[in-house]
Amino acid sequence: MFEVGVMNMKLPPFQLAALDMTAGMLLVFDGPSGKILTEIPYPKGFTPMELAVHPFEEKIFLPSNGEKGMGALFIAHLGKGYLYQLPLVFPFFSQFALAPDASAAYFADGGGQLYQLDLHTAALTPWGRTECACCVGLAAGTD
Repeated sequence: MFEVGVMNMKLPPFQLAALDMTAGMLLVFDGPSGKILTEIPYPKGFTPMELAVHPFEEKIFLPSNGEKGMGALFIAHLGKGYLYQLPLVFPFFSQFALAPDASAAYFADGGGQLYQLDLHTAALTPWGRTECACCVGLAAGTD
C-alpha cells in the first residue's frame, strides 16, 4: 500500500492546443476551466500533420499536406487570432520538429529527405543524401 502526497496540491494553470479535423479548426483551451479561448480555422484542402508550439511567442506551427501532394507551413498567431501561410513551396511533410529556440524547423519529406528551414530568413536547405533514406521521427536540441 502507498500514499499519494499530491492529492491536495493545486495544479498550475495550463492551456491545451488541439486540432478539430472535422471542423477544420485549431482550438486553444484554458486548462483549469476547459473553455475554448481561441478558434482559428485552417484552409480547406490541407491536412495538418503536426502541431508545434513556439516557446516564446503565442504562435503555433502547423505543417500541413495539401491535396495536390505538396506541403505548406501555416503559423497561427494566437494573440491576434489569425493564421498565415509561409510563402514557400514545401514537399509533402512526413516528420516535423521545431528547434527549441524557434530559429529553425526541421522536417522530412515522404521520401525521407531531411530539410532545415531557417525561420528568420525563410531559407530552405536539404540535408544529407536522398537515396535509400527513411525517417521515422525527428527531434531538435539546443546544440
